[in-house]
Amino acid sequence: MSKFYGNASMGTHLPTGSRSTESAVNVIAPYRDKEGKLVFGNLFAKRASVHQGYMPYTPRTIINQAFEFLNRPYGSNGIYSFTDNQTFVAKVFSTAGVFLPVSYSSNTIFGDAIATFAEDTPRRQKFDFISNNAAGGSTLLFSDDNVYIYLGAVNGVPYTLHEIWTYEQHVKKTVWHVVSLKRAAVTDLLLEDKTSAGALVDRLISARVVKI
Repeated sequence: MSKFYGNASMGTHLPTGSRSTESAVNVIAPYRDKEGKLVFGNLFAKRASVHQGYMPYTPRTIINQAFEFLNRPYGSNGIYSFTDNQTFVAKVFSTAGVFLPVSYSSNTIFGDAIATFAEDTPRRQKFDFISNNAAGGSTLLFSDDNVYIYLGAVNGVPYTLHEIWTYEQHVKKTVWHVVSLKRAAVTDLLLEDKTSAGALVDRLISARVVKI
């Protein structure tokens, strides 16, 4: 069990074999043999990374699974088993048997809407609504180009876990610094405040609860 064949992305379903050990689960999976041919055989995955069947759909499950992506590199359309905004959220929820659209145009219509924000909705109103009505682990927040898993609020400021490519950091007056992050991160919704794009909270268009 010393040769590495690759990573299975979160939510992957694989049949199991009969050669599991205390620390590893025997799975039947495809891989490339020495001749470069596709074959199916006995491979092993860390037991801590395997769950038999779907995990229970609870806020704690979603938050725990989301944090598995923390600091993982950003990868468009799942390239190299990395994730972008939509595939990240879809993979997290799939572990509990909740299958969400990966296409962003579809992402904006799933779940039960608990709020729709107009462009001129004051940020304090958004903060108050989210803090008082959104549930961490089951509420998703949407902007025109991103989706955020809501975690909870600290002193009335909501925090989320989401994928970030780059963001602007206001230094002074008209000076901004572009930070290249390219990974999943936890941020509050005041990120990019006082920049040309505006804080994340100013871009929110809706909040939706995913129920089953």
